[in-house]
Amino acid sequence: MRNIKSVADVLAGRKRDRLSDLGYRLMSGAIKAADLFLNYSAKNFQTLLLQPGQTVIDYGCGPGRYVPMAARAVGPHGKVFAVDIHPLAVAKVNRIIKAKRLVNVEAVQIDGYRTPLEKEIADVIYALEMFHMVKQPGELLQEFARLLKKEGVLLMGDGHQSRDETITKIEDSGALIVFGQTDKYVRCRRA
Repeated sequence: MRNIKSVADVLAGRKRDRLSDLGYRLMSGAIKAADLFLNYSAKNFQTLLLQPGQTVIDYGCGPGRYVPMAARAVGPHGKVFAVDIHPLAVAKVNRIIKAKRLVNVEAVQIDGYRTPLEKEIADVIYALEMFHMVKQPGELLQEFARLLKKEGVLLMGDGHQSRDETITKIEDSGALIVFGQTDKYVRCRRA
């Protein structure tokens, strides 16, 4: 039973900052299937309520499932930064940017939690299905606080962990305050 749990943890990316290439490909396939049969990404995206002109960070963007929708939502005067640690994710997003001619989107490859983006740049950061993978949540949450504008909002999904775990990690960081939640994510602002 313990080995089965270990395999499940590896496939889900728990306690790892980055999926293996195989894990990334399996995740991408699962996302495609969920979108094909359940329209999952579009339904989930609608809950984000992005506005024209906003600067948005899709942190842990994966295969770019939300990138085209975010680009449309923020419009020509907005900006989307699609950030990921996995090179396959960034390559996929760059292909989407080129194929769909998304002039308001930039793919950003990171190593660790720190991004090269300037401080207080984001109106909204959404990180929806990756928080369970983060080894050092305090470091990541400090980076989110650095990136958020004074009135900016972080939308943090639980991923494969309980809501209580998500909230505890956020509160323990001291960087952000939870001020609301939905069934999809918690809403946070800078502390």
